[in-house]
Amino acid sequence: MSNKMEQAIEIFRGEGLPCKYLLSEVTLVLPDGIDFGTVERMLRAFSVVRDSLRFWIGDLLVYAERNFGEKAYQLIDEHHFSYKSVSDMIWVSKAVPPSIRLKELTWSHHREVAKLEPGEQEAMLKKAVTDKLSIRELHTLVNGPKKTAQIKEEEKADALERALNAIVSEAKGSGHLCQALFEDRLEEGKEISQESLIITRMAIIAQDAIRAYA
Repeated sequence: MSNKMEQAIEIFRGEGLPCKYLLSEVTLVLPDGIDFGTVERMLRAFSVVRDSLRFWIGDLLVYAERNFGEKAYQLIDEHHFSYKSVSDMIWVSKAVPPSIRLKELTWSHHREVAKLEPGEQEAMLKKAVTDKLSIRELHTLVNGPKKTAQIKEEEKADALERALNAIVSEAKGSGHLCQALFEDRLEEGKEISQESLIITRMAIIAQDAIRAYA
């Protein structure tokens, strides 16, 4: 286990910090008065786990796909993952062998080299560490200056997906979503309110757009 991960685990356990805090699935409660350095350490730890989770989820779903076939994709629906983000995780896990992944770099660095051959991936990743390349700098190195504009297009696409996911999430949390209609199992002739109909149709359109995009 790397030093970064060990430090992250210590933070999650509340070890080595000058304060006590409450961490749960849906909240982080901190006492007033802690110093900036502590906040920075916590954010760094969370970032390490966030990046590691992308590798872990990708590797786990690659394993599930290899051992359970199409059944593995039920997991994506059951756990409400974004199809695009999960597809990226699976792609990176398949394309970049664990043996050449570098703990000094983020998951996004590895995504930038995923389309290259393993030998080229290894060289690029090592250069990224040696030269302390940002994700954008590595992208330009891998793709050339003419591809830089593609980053903006990808950012726009990601923003669109986030907006669509937000629509679906808001609809589900509104209390007016008709789950049966959303899942295309509404009994014929059964009536629902106009408000539920509008909200559910919006959620269906957004969900269909997300799946089409993925």
